[in-house]
Amino acid sequence: MHNEYLESKVFLDQPNSGAPQYVDLGAFDACPETFRHPDDLTMMGDLEPSLELLRVERAQSIAGAADVRLTDLMHWAHVASLNPRRETSEAKVLDVALKRWASTRDLRPVFVGFWEDLHEVFGADPEHDPLGWEDNLRDRLGLSHYDPGVTARPIPILVFKYDVRSIPHYRTRERTRAVAVPSVLDGRISSAFCPAPRGLSFGRVVDLSASLYVLGREAVHAFLPPDVRQLFRVGEVRGPVSLDLSRARLWHLEYLRDEMGRADYALGTDGDLV
Repeated sequence: MHNEYLESKVFLDQPNSGAPQYVDLGAFDACPETFRHPDDLTMMGDLEPSLELLRVERAQSIAGAADVRLTDLMHWAHVASLNPRRETSEAKVLDVALKRWASTRDLRPVFVGFWEDLHEVFGADPEHDPLGWEDNLRDRLGLSHYDPGVTARPIPILVFKYDVRSIPHYRTRERTRAVAVPSVLDGRISSAFCPAPRGLSFGRVVDLSASLYVLGREAVHAFLPPDVRQLFRVGEVRGPVSLDLSRARLWHLEYLRDEMGRADYALGTDGDLV
């Protein structure tokens, strides 16, 4: 039932005209259920336009959809990431590949983290990033499906960075962006996802390492095709995900209970962890 709901109400096919530049509540075939109730999204939709977000994508998926070799894609991305002005020939062909890939995607909500919560993962520039930043970023964003322990090989990734003003707005509300607190109805079931309690301004990411003192924030927004100007980092996730996520879930729920002052939060679903 859950997957049927997603396929019919959330993972909508992209129109032949391309990804919508704004969210039209009257377009039932192009507006995922996630964003169909803008009155409930006011707090997230009115985020500061300059607030920066991070999203992670599998390079293999991009290369496959764009019909290019993964090694070529990673080379283009690496060269482009070192050139802030994106004026190289590699940046141009990468942008073409990103557009091809974006045209094959459906309109499912995009999960993102907040730069303010993640900036310490990186160095001042790509050449000064700490070793293993990719694994650290994976853990802090709760991306348990990025698991080299399952694939038996490293997972190449592209990281994109952009601000809230880039996100599609509502057709009749130009100042309100289609940004929401993630729920279980916005994606497939994952043991590394815990919905935020009602009343929390942001989603909170399950830290896979269960080592953070403060959990990072997360959100979902309407589909936004990334381009080469948004490319921030290129790398490979190499470390496996812990086989037992109960410790990460327990710390996550304890954190939320303390933050919200609700000692009973999630006892019905995760009481066995207490």
